[in-house]
Amino acid sequence: STLRIDDDLLVIGAPSLPHTQTGSVHTYILSGNNKWVHQQTISGFDSQKGDHFGRSISVWRDDQKQNGWLVIGATGDDDFGEHSGSAYIYQWVRQGQNWGWKYQQKFTDSKSQIGDHLGFSSSISNDLMAIGAPFPGGGRNNVLYILQYFQKSNRWKQVAGHESIPPDSIDYTGTSMVFHIDKNGTETELIAGKQQR
Repeated sequence: STLRIDDDLLVIGAPSLPHTQTGSVHTYILSGNNKWVHQQTISGFDSQKGDHFGRSISVWRDDQKQNGWLVIGATGDDDFGEHSGSAYIYQWVRQGQNWGWKYQQKFTDSKSQIGDHLGFSSSISNDLMAIGAPFPGGGRNNVLYILQYFQKSNRWKQVAGHESIPPDSIDYTGTSMVFHIDKNGTETELIAGKQQR
C-alpha cells in the first residue's frame, strides 16, 4: 500500500487488491472529534485487471485548501504495452457542501514500451508535477516526466523530460522523487532517487 497525509487529509493506495490487482485509492478527512472519516473511494475510469492503480500517490493543496491536485500511478496499465504504465490526475473541487477529488485527465506517453512502469513515482508542487517511469522496457531507458498546469486550458502538459544517457546506461532514476521549495519560497527543485543494478 501507499500513503500520503496533507494536514487533515489522508490518502491510502491499495494497488494490489486480491484476485484482480486492479487497485483503488481511499481518502479520509480528519473530523472535529479527531477521527479519520472515509471520504472517497477512487478507481481509474478504465482500470482493468493487473493495472495496480494506486502504486504511487502524490497530493498537494494550497494553504486555503481551496485548490489542489492528486496524481495516482497505475504501473500495470497496458495502453502502450504490458506494464507500460500511466498516471491519473484529480482536482480538488467543491462538490455541494463538501470538497472532494474530481477526475481531470490521464497522462500516458505514446513512446512508452513494455515494462516502463510509468507512474511508479510522482511528486506535485503547486503547478508542477513530476512522474517517473524508472524501469526501462523495450530497449528504452528510464524516463522522468515534468508536467506544468496551464490554468487557461485547465490541463497538465508535459514541458520537459529526462532520459538516462548514454543509451546503454540503466540507473533507474525516478524510483522516488520529491519537490523541494527553498525557505524563501522563490525556487523549486526536484530531487529524484535512483538505484543502480
